[in-house]
Amino acid sequence: MANTQSTNTQAANTPFLLDNAGTSAIIGSAKTISSAPANEPAAPEVNREVNRDVSLEVIHYPHIYQLATWPQTYQTFLSDVETQLNLTLPAFGQRQADTDKRLLAHLPNKWLLISDTPLGEQLAMFCDNVNGTMLDQSAAYAVIAVRGEKAGDFLQQISFVDYHRQQHSVFITQMMANYTVLVEQLNATTYLLYITRSLAQSFWDALTDKTLLS
Repeated sequence: MANTQSTNTQAANTPFLLDNAGTSAIIGSAKTISSAPANEPAAPEVNREVNRDVSLEVIHYPHIYQLATWPQTYQTFLSDVETQLNLTLPAFGQRQADTDKRLLAHLPNKWLLISDTPLGEQLAMFCDNVNGTMLDQSAAYAVIAVRGEKAGDFLQQISFVDYHRQQHSVFITQMMANYTVLVEQLNATTYLLYITRSLAQSFWDALTDKTLLS
């Protein structure tokens, strides 16, 4: 019983496990909030002396796919995507979205497809498509939302991008000199950070480190 309780408590405080409900830290309100099973206590509050109105939250997107094509097959692949997904392939550094899915052009001739619902039937044709490829990346990425009026200032502090002059809504950058992060800007006050899941916990710890945020 003791081992089970220890495992549950650890899972409750590790938001990047695939089967965990998630966690969020509110920077500026001097506390960290973590979800936990009903029979387990939530994580303790952590005091932070900061003067920012910025929130960090782990976002769980269950369906993330990578689509890719080659220059010589781009136009045909574009038609396939429009037919199956009702989305146009965005240009490099841009995004296309509808009510429940988004396409992010994060690399030349490569896109991440983010969906709130499974797209197995719609994506089945891409498994044998000679014009491009599809790879399920749902387990590869963790996603952290950065929200608030000073979200851009906060991210500029820890990366090499001027977020007030950035022309692309999707781009890859280095953060804190150690982490390669895909950034999606939803609007002026909301950014999503996509990071390799194996690095996500240490990245989260660094983001919420009170010495960085002081």
